[in-house]
Amino acid sequence: MSRSWLLVTLVLGVSGLALSARMLALLTIPGKSHHILQYSVMQALAKRGHQIVVYGHFLPPSPVENITYYVLNSSFVELTDDWRFEDFKDFCQMYSFFGFGA
Repeated sequence: MSRSWLLVTLVLGVSGLALSARMLALLTIPGKSHHILQYSVMQALAKRGHQIVVYGHFLPPSPVENITYYVLNSSFVELTDDWRFEDFKDFCQMYSFFGFGA
């Protein structure tokens, strides 16, 4: 049984029928910096022909062909949506870990 699956995998890999894939990305961390990094990876994969479905907290700056986005609701995103630098600095000082703060 395992040899037949190995043979099927090898044939698909060599024949070119498996050159693109459908991918699912679950971006569960509501941090914009994490999303920026992941979006650049997904854009590169989409340019190579992969179909990607993304569940995340932020929409990309511009739509990309082959990528479908679904926005997840998060109270953290709503809380930090209108933060200014001064607000963030106060937040860091109030909740500083191990004595570190901005």
